[in-house]
Amino acid sequence: MKGRVWTAVLVPVVVLGGTAGFAWADATDRVPGWITDDPLPPAQAPFPSLPDGLVANVDDVVAADLSAGSPPQSGQLQKAANALLTDGRIDGNVGVSVVDLATGEVIVDVDAADARIPASTTKVLTGIGILAELGPDYRFRTSVVFDGEQTITLVASGDMMLAQGYGHQGARAEALGYAGIEDLADQVAAELAVLGV
Repeated sequence: MKGRVWTAVLVPVVVLGGTAGFAWADATDRVPGWITDDPLPPAQAPFPSLPDGLVANVDDVVAADLSAGSPPQSGQLQKAANALLTDGRIDGNVGVSVVDLATGEVIVDVDAADARIPASTTKVLTGIGILAELGPDYRFRTSVVFDGEQTITLVASGDMMLAQGYGHQGARAEALGYAGIEDLADQVAAELAVLGV
């Protein structure tokens, strides 16, 4: 009888204690789960736009200025640039440069000469430069060098699409690029076997 009483008392205590312990471990992210005590991330603010009334319709303004044979008014563009740069959602590390391509005249310059980390759009210019210099048929090659003893070195040449697993020619469908690390590993293993290593 005593054994049943102890069982009836201990089982709920152990179950409740274990549940509470797991809930605490989950909430403090010591074990995986859906409970957490991390604060919710703040909602992302929309990217700032031109203030109301500054430019009703950019296409209309540009069309009107082009039909008049002159670029958009520098005062208007300068005002727009200043309004964007003073927006609280911009961290202040921004420069603006507007240049008339026909004459080379600088129409707007707000800290444009300051050095900055390039934006993602710089990739477009990089891509154009690479295509112009290397041509559309150029292929980046990633190779592996064996020192003949025990060191294998991966020699990269700029292939940003090198997959973590297999590439397009490999066995997996989730390839990121033409080649993958596992493709290279298979080729290295085959070559080392030929060398008797």
